[in-house]
Amino acid sequence: MTLAMGLKEAGHSPTILLYSKAKGRYFENNGIQTISLDANEPKNILDKGVTIDSFLEAGIKYSDVMTAEARRRPIVGWPGQRAKTIRDIHRIHKTIANIIETTKPEKIIIWNGFTGWVANILRFVCEQRKIECAFLERGLLKGSLFIDRMGVNGASSLNGLSPSIVDNFSLSDEDTSFIKQLFNIDPQTSENVTPKKRLNIFFPLQVQLDTNIILYCKYRTMRETFLDIYSNLNSQGSSFLIRPHPEETSDALINIPRFDNVKVSSEKNLDHWLDWSDLVVTINSTVGLEALIKGKQVISLGQSIYSSAGLTNDLNEKDLSKGVNYQRLIKYLGWLLKSNLLLPNGPYNDSVLSAQLGITSEIIAPAENEKGSKAAKPQVDIATVHLAFPLNSTLDLTYRKNKTPITKDWLTEITKKHIDAKQYEFSTSRKPNKDRYSIKIVNECKSAKPDYKFSKTIDIYGNEVR
Repeated sequence: MTLAMGLKEAGHSPTILLYSKAKGRYFENNGIQTISLDANEPKNILDKGVTIDSFLEAGIKYSDVMTAEARRRPIVGWPGQRAKTIRDIHRIHKTIANIIETTKPEKIIIWNGFTGWVANILRFVCEQRKIECAFLERGLLKGSLFIDRMGVNGASSLNGLSPSIVDNFSLSDEDTSFIKQLFNIDPQTSENVTPKKRLNIFFPLQVQLDTNIILYCKYRTMRETFLDIYSNLNSQGSSFLIRPHPEETSDALINIPRFDNVKVSSEKNLDHWLDWSDLVVTINSTVGLEALIKGKQVISLGQSIYSSAGLTNDLNEKDLSKGVNYQRLIKYLGWLLKSNLLLPNGPYNDSVLSAQLGITSEIIAPAENEKGSKAAKPQVDIATVHLAFPLNSTLDLTYRKNKTPITKDWLTEITKKHIDAKQYEFSTSRKPNKDRYSIKIVNECKSAKPDYKFSKTIDIYGNEVR
């Protein structure tokens, strides 16, 4: 949404590719066009003579796509799964080919590029057909997006940044002030601060089948990684805290040895353990960058968007007492903001779109029906929020199959986007109180319509249903 709204406001015409046509409300209520895979699936049947070595189109074999996905999901390459894999690749490739023919996109922006059939096929198709493309990942800050024309994580252009390039990057005093405030960097932090004796070592685990691990580091399991860390850093008085990744699947065996000075804990939040730590060791997670921003010394074990910029240490490095290079960190964050990180209404978004997509903002007048869309919110004493969905409903907020429960805090937050009230009362009644401002919240659904008995109807993501 951050990217789509930025493109729309800059005068361009983004279209969001969805898996299901039932999921388009989130974007359409904000004036963003959508197109879905299931609505464009072809009727043609796979030829019987097709094998894994057949060509999908010029330059792309079925085996190319299968091999790329099998690194993350080995099962798709098993002999017993081969026929299904061929059918899936054929179906999705034909669907994507139909969509490209229909929409004739000038540029295609792909999530990650290596996660799933759709991303892998789009990546190969763009390469062979010479369609300009870029890649997306979740950004460092809430609501932000990372975008890069070369790839994400260890494949991104940031992985080629050298310390000298960063040091020579120019920032104005205004830029520097904005960066400090945005990332909450303590102005008193200094690269000359002498760190205390290394005692508390924090190792946040990563998802073992994430492309960050599969493609951009030498390790294959979190156990293997930890044993290397422990053998290099264990000393008298040291303590290790291992935090499982919240999105790791339950069937993944962490299997971290329980030495006397090692604790594995999912309790408390990430900030607590970063504050607790003297040294943070990560493979290539953005947690490493968060730790640097907090002034913590970081050891990086893989390729990432920050590991080549001269901000982190190596595991076998003898001198771990030099502290964070504060001046270099500020310049790196400035480069990130101006080149790769899209923020909701971010001041450098035009610069990012120019750098990664080669497009500039086109100043356009708002449409007549959009001129009043940002009118002042009503102000009332009490607003009644009516819930028209099952109380066990969940939010799907990431590309992974994890569900977030809908909480009262979330409902209050999305309601505040539409009404300023001194008090919010919740109800499951189907009838509004005529004497009060009332908002009805419905589940995300293509068939959802505004209920005019209520002052306003919104969905569980906070978008007005029109």
